[in-house]
Amino acid sequence: MGNCMDKVVVNFSASWCIAPVYSKLSEAFPSFTFLSIDVDRMTEMSTPWDIQATPTFIFLKDGQQLDKLVGANQVELEKKLEQFGFLPLTKCS
Repeated sequence: MGNCMDKVVVNFSASWCIAPVYSKLSEAFPSFTFLSIDVDRMTEMSTPWDIQATPTFIFLKDGQQLDKLVGANQVELEKKLEQFGFLPLTKCS
């Protein structure tokens, strides 16, 4: 059985950007961990992940990057969550 930390979405953005949508998605997809990094406050985190624009979403599984999505496109974000098997409304084990 896995745990919540084996499936992670990291949102690199500013505090004003896409927060309400991201919060709702974290409730709809409880089988993994959602992290937010405010690039205005933690600029040193952007370089290693090659963040060129905000928001940028990094999809990780077992510590490995699966994909990256740049832009506030909720439909594409949901597609990525489903594509990588992050199905909504499942519990962590």
